[in-house]
Amino acid sequence: MKKKLFIVHLGVGKVGKTFIRQFLSQKKYLESKYGVEILYQAVLRSTGGLADPRGLSEAELTSFIDRDEEGRDISVKKILSTASSQTILIDTTSSHETYVFLQEVLEKGGYVVSSNKKPLSMDLKIFYSLMKHRSRIFFETTVGAGLPVISTIQDL
Repeated sequence: MKKKLFIVHLGVGKVGKTFIRQFLSQKKYLESKYGVEILYQAVLRSTGGLADPRGLSEAELTSFIDRDEEGRDISVKKILSTASSQTILIDTTSSHETYVFLQEVLEKGGYVVSSNKKPLSMDLKIFYSLMKHRSRIFFETTVGAGLPVISTIQDL
């Protein structure tokens, strides 16, 4: 039986939509390469979202991002109440308020993937709190004309 990984995605705007499209185009490859089943459990934006603990279908995800559907009023806290080491929280928002959700998933043994620089740059105490889980938090961000900054500096 394949291990299941559950994605909870915050911030389905321009960056989030692009990520979902790329993910859907590579889903079968990733599942085959790593021997896992990857399920999108929730997609959320400020106007609402979609969620299904068993996983959203490709058609549901595509419809949500292509039509800019508002979705239902969904509690992020309720969704994350079942988070585990098999949860991957993706943060493509531009909100500083997501750090509490990132912290919760990390404390439950899950993973965080973020393009949102705000939780990592707003307060040094919060940064260190998140970095206690450095092996399970992955981030990259851009500035100016969309130039990748973090990986460029690390490569110097």
